[in-house]
Amino acid sequence: MIGNVTSAHTRYTRAIAMDIVNAKSYLQGEPQVLLEARVKSSGSCGQIAEVFDEMLVAMFEQFPGENGRSKRVIVNADVNC
Repeated sequence: MIGNVTSAHTRYTRAIAMDIVNAKSYLQGEPQVLLEARVKSSGSCGQIAEVFDEMLVAMFEQFPGENGRSKRVIVNADVNC
C-alpha cells in the first residue's frame, strides 16, 4: 500500500528566570542584580511541572558559570504527560 500520512505535533516551550539581587539595594528601590540565570526547555509535554525539576538541574549545573556565556545542557527527563 502506498500513500501519505499527515500528522501534527505540538512543541511546547517552557522557561524559568531567576535574578539574585542585593537585598539592601532592593529595599532602597534600586535592585542591584548580582546573578541572573535563565533556562529554556522545549518538548511535547505542555505541563511545566513535569519538567520543572530537570530544568532546575540544568540551571544549576556548574552555577554560576562564566559571565555572559550561554551553555546547552541536556538532562534526561522522566515525563509522565
